[in-house]
Amino acid sequence: MKLYIADLHFGHQSVINFDSRPFANVNEMDRVLIDAWNRRVTKND
Repeated sequence: MKLYIADLHFGHQSVINFDSRPFANVNEMDRVLIDAWNRRVTKND
């Protein structure tokens, strides 16, 4: 999966096909990106 820190493209349906992201829809993509972000970024970052 490609992750972008400048613009994660939340809510951008077309980026799923453009970047060959492995998501069925934008809601799934947003949820996965937010979960991944929250696992890595802490209060001290």
